[in-house]
Amino acid sequence: MTAINAVYYPSWRVDLITYVVLCLNEDGTLRLNPSLKIILSIGGGSGSAEFPTTAAKSEGRACFARSARQWVDRYGFDDIDVDWEYSTNPGQGNDYIALLEATRAALPAPRHQAQLFSTSKKSGTHLTPRISYADSLAFLSAADFPNHKDILSIPAYARYFPTASAPGEHYDKANVGEIEYRDLPPEWICNTIIDIDLCAAYAVDEDDKRVKAEWVKSQGLGCSSYRTGVGDGDGEESLLRAGYEVLRSSSI
Repeated sequence: MTAINAVYYPSWRVDLITYVVLCLNEDGTLRLNPSLKIILSIGGGSGSAEFPTTAAKSEGRACFARSARQWVDRYGFDDIDVDWEYSTNPGQGNDYIALLEATRAALPAPRHQAQLFSTSKKSGTHLTPRISYADSLAFLSAADFPNHKDILSIPAYARYFPTASAPGEHYDKANVGEIEYRDLPPEWICNTIIDIDLCAAYAVDEDDKRVKAEWVKSQGLGCSSYRTGVGDGDGEESLLRAGYEVLRSSSI
């Protein structure tokens, strides 16, 4: 199965979306582009404050699930992304799973699916995923969660830490900044240091644009999602383009 190459456009950064899912038939009628999927993302970094209250009670979960189904039916979305950022304790984690279960039950199958499922294998031991994505993936795999249902979200932006010279070093929080990938200074790109073991870079260059997509492919993940589309580069500098080429290639 070929992994999906996806891009995320936040509502607060976009004023107009040109809907490009329709194709024109020879007789002049319209048809859906079968290769393009549209996902409704709910929550996010600035829209998750209500999740703890909503997910804590069965009534709130049921209302959320019904509303999600209504949006899917009305606008023909292919998937629902329940993006709670973030549950902060085991109780909220259990509520998150219950919310996803309620949403899964309300959505039609098999076309639509929640971003995460509770596993059929129950464990009495509570484990906490570590910071790295690879450790989190191993945690999910140990709980029988299939890799092809997992998504790697790849930022099209950078955070810079002026007082740190390598990953893991202490930094001055007051001087942390953020910059779009497309706006990275050329000198940063030229001086990029890539750590293959970490699958990360101190900046971004041509090799790093491909290494995460190659890892997605090697691990059999279902999707790489670039956030956000407005921060991506143009032409050969595009992260989305590099990811698409890797995922569609015959290597790995």
